[in-house]
Parts: sequence; structure tokens; C-alpha cells
Amino acid sequence: MVRWWLLCVGVGATACYRPAADGACTVSCDHAASSTCPSGLTCGSDNLCHAGTQCDQLTGLDAPRIDAPAVDAPISLDGSTCYGTNLVVYCPTLIPQTYDVQPASTTVVDTSDPATDCTEVIKAQGVEVCVIAAEVMAIRGTLRAVGRRPLVLFGRQGIAVAGAIDVSAAGAGITTTSCFATQGANQLAGGGSAGGGAGGSFGGSGGQGGSANDGLHAMPEIPGLPVAVRGGCGGGRGGNGYQAASGGPGGLAGGAVYLLSAGTIEVVGTIDASGTGGTGGQSAIGTSSGGGGGGSGGLIGLEGLQVVLRTTAVLLAQGGGGGGGSTGSVSAQNGGTPTRGLAAARAPGGAKTGVNSGDGGAGSGGAAADGVAGADAIGGSGSGGGGGGGAGVIRYYNAALTDNGASVYPPVP
Repeated sequence: MVRWWLLCVGVGATACYRPAADGACTVSCDHAASSTCPSGLTCGSDNLCHAGTQCDQLTGLDAPRIDAPAVDAPISLDGSTCYGTNLVVYCPTLIPQTYDVQPASTTVVDTSDPATDCTEVIKAQGVEVCVIAAEVMAIRGTLRAVGRRPLVLFGRQGIAVAGAIDVSAAGAGITTTSCFATQGANQLAGGGSAGGGAGGSFGGSGGQGGSANDGLHAMPEIPGLPVAVRGGCGGGRGGNGYQAASGGPGGLAGGAVYLLSAGTIEVVGTIDASGTGGTGGQSAIGTSSGGGGGGSGGLIGLEGLQVVLRTTAVLLAQGGGGGGGSTGSVSAQNGGTPTRGLAAARAPGGAKTGVNSGDGGAGSGGAAADGVAGADAIGGSGSGGGGGGGAGVIRYYNAALTDNGASVYPPVP
């Protein structure tokens, strides 16, 4: 089904028609001039090609809503034609015909200043986002996005993802100002133990950090619904030892990517917005330190006339595992990072060192949105494990969805 997209990229989108079943209510025509429509469709008085019923993109109960004209309507040069009705509204002026990431290649986009990789920078609900726009967009290799602004991919006539879009592990748009994962408690005296950091939260809650023998846990922030295009939150740092042992840094959060089209968004490959695992507690002779919390997943948003997910498609926005707590001269293991090939599995927590420390908690996984708590220290010389990172957010907006058994974690509610 993606072959017609690749043909469009090769010969120019204006030379391509979708099959008649996909073209109804999306291809414009001129009723007064008896304009020709694709095979099986006729030009109605609404100046749209349809299959016998009047089309109403804006208010029709059977047609997916999208704040845009028909797919083949011209783009005005003054930006008065706008697309999107949810987290992003985009009013393009003049955009390229194609944006094509070639197979077996990697394109790295930096959304920070200077924003030379962006078609333009706009605000989406008050948040600056980097827009890459084209008439037809094909991601056949790997598109990696980094930088402070979230990434918006706009393909007016359609977007095909046969390769990978990667905003995982400190990808584009990670959040720092609104994240409050707590650091683990530091050791204050010889023989004491350090606590593990809390996991980062976004769509799901991070796990609490393991305690440092004082019964107090590093607590995650309470997750809330996303109100804008934004990435997830990193994990809290593990508590420091009283000598040179530093607590493990928290895991990095997943970033944010939003796909917007007036046509079809088809995914055969991967879109990854996962967080990474927290670092295990570091070593120093005679002391211990806590494990870092796992980073949360980020945001994947898809808004179009139709979203088609093929069997091989993977949409992943899970949290990383927490780092283990250390004891003495041996550093603990780092928490695991979500794996595209095992999309439903939790990223494991890092193993502790020494019998008195605690293992890191696993990240979110499968249908479970919350990370697992890090294990407590159980003796005076041990340290707590970091909590696992919570899940990110995956949403479809205003789209007729066709899901052929794709791997989508966390599941869309």
C-alpha cells in the first residue's frame, strides 16, 4: 500500500491519484466545468469528487473532521489556508513538493536555534514547534530529531513512514521546566545509605525511588493530560554517597513528534519516542549511592483524514528502567531502555550490587502505564534502586483509523 506514495515522491504528487475508494471526498474538482474525477467517482456540486453522496469534510457525521479543504485544493501564499484542529494548527504558505528520507540513510534534524532544518517555526498552543512541511512526505530511512522544540511533520497530501522516526532518548522537545521527579536522599554520615531517584512521569506515573533505610522514598510527579505538543520528563538522580560515590543520573525522556496531513498517514515502519534507563549508583570504597530513575516516554500524535497502521508498524513511547543501587566499590547496573523489537515488554530495572542494596524498578510496559518502584535498601551499607519511568502519550486526532495489528505501546485509550 505504500507503493503509490513512493511513486508520488518519484514523479511528483500532482501526477498521482489514490485509488477511488480512498479518493472520495478528498479530491477537488470543478463542477461547473465538468471536471474529471478518478475512476469510479463523480464531481458533485460541492466541487469534491465523491461516490454518490454529498461530501462535508467539516461537519459530516461519517467523514473524519479536519480543519482543511480537500486534499487537492491549492495552498494560498498568504497562509490563510490552515490545517489541524487539535494540538497543532498550521497555515502554510509555499512548501516544497516532496520531503524524502532515502532508504538506508539517516537524516538528523536539529530543532534548536538556528532553526535552519525547519521549514518554519510556529507556536502550537503557546509552545514553539519546528515544522518540516511538503506536499508529500516519505520517511524511507531514519529521521532523527533532536533539539529544544518538538517536531511537527506536515505532508499536505500524505505522509508515509516506511523507515523510522526517532525522537527517543532526549529527542526533539523534551521537557525540563515542568518536570519534578525527586532526587534520592543523600548519605549524610558514614555507614548510611542513599536513596534511589524517582522515575519520570508523563502519560503514566514514574515509580518511586527505593528508600535509604529511613523509610522515605523519592516521589514521582503526578502525571497529567498533555495540553500541548511536548516531550516527557527525565528521571530523578540517585542520592550521593558520603564520600566520592555519586548517585546515578536519571534517564533521559522521550521527545515529541506530531504528524499532520489533509490526506492519509500510513505507517509501515517505526515511530519511537521512548525514554532511557537510569544510571546505576556509582562506586567508591566504603560507601554506596542510589540508582537514577528511568526517563518517561514522550508524545506521538497523528492527525489526518485517515491513519493506516500496517502489521509491521511500531509506535513506541515507553519509559526506561531505574538504575540499581550500589554497595561499596562496585557500581550497579543501569536500567534498560525500551526495545522496538520487544515493544510490549517492560524495560528492566538495573541490578543492584551487594545484598543490602535495591534493584531498579522496571519501566512502563504493555498496557501498564506506570513505572515500577525501585527496591529499598535493606541494610546500613546499601542504597535504593531508581524507579522506572512512566509511559508517554500516543494519540490519533480526527482520523479514520485502520489498524492491521500494529504494535502500539502504550495503547491508545
